[in-house]
Amino acid sequence: MDARGHELNKSERRALVGLVVVAAAVSGIGPVDRYTWGLEVAIVVGVGALLAWLRPPVTRGLARLLMAYALVMLVGAHYTYGEAPPGEWLAEWLGLERNPYDRVGHLLQGLVPASAVLVLGPRLGAMGPGRRLRVLALAAGLGTVALFEGLELVFAGLAPAGADFVQAQGDPHDTAWDVAFAAVGSLLALGLPWGGRAGAAGPGPAGVSAPLAGRPELQPASHRQRT
Repeated sequence: MDARGHELNKSERRALVGLVVVAAAVSGIGPVDRYTWGLEVAIVVGVGALLAWLRPPVTRGLARLLMAYALVMLVGAHYTYGEAPPGEWLAEWLGLERNPYDRVGHLLQGLVPASAVLVLGPRLGAMGPGRRLRVLALAAGLGTVALFEGLELVFAGLAPAGADFVQAQGDPHDTAWDVAFAAVGSLLALGLPWGGRAGAAGPGPAGVSAPLAGRPELQPASHRQRT
């Protein structure tokens, strides 16, 4: 099998981008809090634009995970995380008093960056599977939640009167729980298929990893000069 057989092809990329665009547009129809919606959608669109520009060798599994996270964010953008219906259903099912939808979002906030490092690190030839890659994946998950917690405080201070951007729902330990769930998500990434055998495709011609053999724009500069 071609080592790139699990990468997204152009039609799949376009379909996923189209789905995100449609979901973002629908989420903007009568959102509960326009300020929260704008910030959440800006993150989704910004990350999507970055991926479209860089065109990393995203696998189908990672693409599905990215899509799931985008949809979770867009639902939270429309309803706010404290009022999202899926969280209400989950709270009723688990017998919780608090809407846990933001916990799901933070679980993915750790899971997605950690998974991206595990998948893309070896495929870009940056780092092979092993302990260092797993440590970097955990750092990516925890670093992402730390960054977003900081941004959350900044944008909460800039929010218009009456807007509840943080959505702590009265929990004084909300930040600690956010970080804890992101940490669990990062650890879960190590248990997924790419956590143990990421980049198993092996080397391609002249020391270039196989997924990059047909992607000269992503190959190391030294290899491009030789060829």
